[in-house]
Amino acid sequence: MYFVSSAYNSSTPLVAEVMPDVGITNNRQFSNKVSEAVGGELHSFNPHTGKKVWNMTLSNFSSTFKGNLESFRDAVNFTRDSFTFYDSLNPTLTSRTTIDEDVDFGETHIVVSSLTNLAVKDIIRIGNCDGVITVVNGGDTSITVNVGSQGGIVASDGETLYEHTGSNTVRFVSGLQFQEISIGRYSTSFVLKEVVPS
Repeated sequence: MYFVSSAYNSSTPLVAEVMPDVGITNNRQFSNKVSEAVGGELHSFNPHTGKKVWNMTLSNFSSTFKGNLESFRDAVNFTRDSFTFYDSLNPTLTSRTTIDEDVDFGETHIVVSSLTNLAVKDIIRIGNCDGVITVVNGGDTSITVNVGSQGGIVASDGETLYEHTGSNTVRFVSGLQFQEISIGRYSTSFVLKEVVPS
């Protein structure tokens, strides 16, 4: 399990050294606005289709992780920067291929040296970002994957692309903002909200 943001520690993932107990519920938050006209009529305006919201609780973690999580919160919450949260149960990374071009955050078309063992719905890591493969194109040896929405280079030409393997439960959410966060001595609870409706 880790959090990652360009605003924290040069995009180095904040990794939990021991997997804490995780509780997650989710819903969808709307921003309906209701106004009253002079004659008393009510008018409603719905600016978007709703943003996904995750209510999360972590418990049984170390004091070191608690301090690091507070630093991460301060780095991203006060600037309102978006970040990525990745949660899996003991994932393994297997080397698959190398990247043949620099990859920017948000880029979807990525040329690789080989498509061996890569398939649609594979969860891969490129640099410090994870994403899900949506297209495998044998014509130009490329894959289509979203690698985040922040600016800058996420990986450089010649870096290795890794694939998560195994039958692990994976939750991967990108483009998040803290809405509320409370960090206690042994547990923390927070609300994460999408930056852009999905």
